[in-house]
Amino acid sequence: MNIKTYMLEKRKIINDQSKSIINYSIFDFNYMPDNPLVREETKQIIDAFLKYEETNIPVNQVIFGSRGSGKTLMIKYLEQLFKDDSSLNILYANVRYYSTSFKILAHLLNVSSRGLSLSELYNRFREKFNSKTIIILDEVHLWAPKERQRELLYFLSRDKQNYMILMLSNDPRFLNEIERGNEI
Repeated sequence: MNIKTYMLEKRKIINDQSKSIINYSIFDFNYMPDNPLVREETKQIIDAFLKYEETNIPVNQVIFGSRGSGKTLMIKYLEQLFKDDSSLNILYANVRYYSTSFKILAHLLNVSSRGLSLSELYNRFREKFNSKTIIILDEVHLWAPKERQRELLYFLSRDKQNYMILMLSNDPRFLNEIERGNEI
C-alpha cells in the first residue's frame, strides 16, 4: 500500500468514527463552556471573592488540582463574571511565562521591568491598583527557583491595601517550598 492510499483510507475511517462528536473544541484544555457547572470547591472561592468585595478583608488561597481539572477555567470564568458586575480589579499572571516577582509586576502593569528595582515596580503597582484588587497567580509552582523568597508574595500579603492573592498549582509541594524559602 502506498502512502496516499493509506492516508485516504485512514481519513475515511476517522471521518466515520467522528460523526457522533458535534464539537471537538471541548477536548481542548483552553475550552471554556458558556455556563460551567458549579462544584463544591468553587463555592468557597466565590464566597471569598464576594466577602472581599463587601468587606475588603482578603482571604488568600492556594488552589491545588491536577492538570485539566478546571482550576484556570473556573478562575477565568469568575473573572469574566466579576468584570461585568463588580468594582473589583482582577489581575491574572501565568507564572509559567512571568516567573519572577519583577516579571509578574511588569506584566500586571504592562511595562518593562528593565532599569527598575522591585520596590519601584511595586510602588507603581500600588499607585495603579489602589482599590480592591485580586491577584491570580496561575501555575505558581513554576516560580523561578532562584527567587526563593518570592518577595512579591511578602509585599502583597502585608500591604495595607489588603490585596487578595489566589494561587493555582498542580504541585502540592509548593507550600512547603514557600515555607523553606522564607526561612532562609
